[in-house]
Order: sequence, then structure tokens, then C-alpha cells
Amino acid sequence: MRLLDYRETKNGQVEPLPPGTTQGVHIVVSSSDLQWLETMLDEWFAKREDVTLISQGELEKTEDAFLMLEWGQHTIDPLFAAILDHEDRIHAYSIYTREEA
Repeated sequence: MRLLDYRETKNGQVEPLPPGTTQGVHIVVSSSDLQWLETMLDEWFAKREDVTLISQGELEKTEDAFLMLEWGQHTIDPLFAAILDHEDRIHAYSIYTREEA
């Protein structure tokens, strides 16, 4: 398995993913902000068939919730990561790349 840094893009642009590769984001928010996050992402990605909601739920040890999205055709837009960086309601996030077995 080869891990790729999501910031390794040319000029801040999205790039095609190799066949059999998926890139995703795991976002952590307060449980009270999960509905806000779902609504915002639904509006942003309503016409994007390449972005899939993978999972959502509440964390066991904290009062936080999570949401996972995946992109199957290209890398995550660096602007989306920048928005996550600057949005105060986002407690944490991680971007990953995985190869399908």
C-alpha cells in the first residue's frame, strides 16, 4: 500500500485517481453540529455523483459525531480541505487515500 499526501497536487488542482483508488475524508464535529454538516454537504455536493456519503454516527467516548465522504474519480479539491481548516465547527478531519483490494 502506498500512502499519498492529499496536498500533493499540481497548482492546487484536483487530479484523476488511478483506477481502483479512492480518496476520502473523515470529519469530526460536535454531535449538535452533525445535522448542520449534513445539510451543508448535501447542498454542496447535490449534483456531484462522484462524491459518496460512506458513514456517519456518534463517537463512543466523546460528545462528538463523525461523517465520512469518498471521491472515486479524482483527488479531493484542496479548496474543500481549506474550508475544513477554517470552519470553527469542524473539530478535526483526516484525508486518506486507499487502494481497493
